[in-house]
Amino acid sequence: FKELQSAIVARDLAPGQPVVIEQLAESLGVSRTPIREVLPALLQRGLIEENGGGGFRVAPLDATYVRQVYAVRSALESLMVEIVAPLLTEDDLRQLRSVSFPVEPPPEGEFEEMFGPDLAFHDFLRSRCSLGFLNALIDTVQVHRSRLLDLEHSASAEYRRTSYDEHRAIYAALVRRDGATARRLMQEH
Repeated sequence: FKELQSAIVARDLAPGQPVVIEQLAESLGVSRTPIREVLPALLQRGLIEENGGGGFRVAPLDATYVRQVYAVRSALESLMVEIVAPLLTEDDLRQLRSVSFPVEPPPEGEFEEMFGPDLAFHDFLRSRCSLGFLNALIDTVQVHRSRLLDLEHSASAEYRRTSYDEHRAIYAALVRRDGATARRLMQEH
């Protein structure tokens, strides 16, 4: 499962590519049985889909897929941030600020330097969430988000600037311990 999941995320198995059990078994050095047994788990996690002819294909990276991934991520992370908001200590807020806003990007810049801190913002908040089930659901979405990192890297400077401003607004709500506002802002983000 892990090897096939990694191959899908890394695009070694290309989006939309047919899943050929015999080829996968040969490339992984296993019989066809373990491949057949793992397909339902990959299907359930949305990494593959039925192709209509009784077979499977790697989930495509189309607009529908992207919308689904970000809608679910938004719902889960907005709930997470509302839960975390009242629990953050002053030290947590200093650390969050440090990892999320390590430099002040130039006002007319490309905001490319903020890609790492953008990820760190979400990762830090998640590290403060004590709900195991919520974290497990976010883990599932993270696999899909990993498939979309190229899209995020290629986003326009305006998109990156907007994302930065949205993080600043969420951070301000967290400083006020305003979970409801942080949740709304994260949902919009």
